[in-house]
Amino acid sequence: MSSECRTTTNYWSSTTSSEGTQNAWRVNLNHGNTNNNTKTNNNSVRCVR
Repeated sequence: MSSECRTTTNYWSSTTSSEGTQNAWRVNLNHGNTNNNTKTNNNSVRCVR
């Protein structure tokens, strides 16, 4: 896995959705909206400390 900067806008949250353990929250950093996605979707991650 590369650590280079990416221009993707959809990132995973670490929070599992209350709608089921197969879903997690996705954050769109361009538009500021959130929704839950199936964990098999191809979204990015961003490390925060």
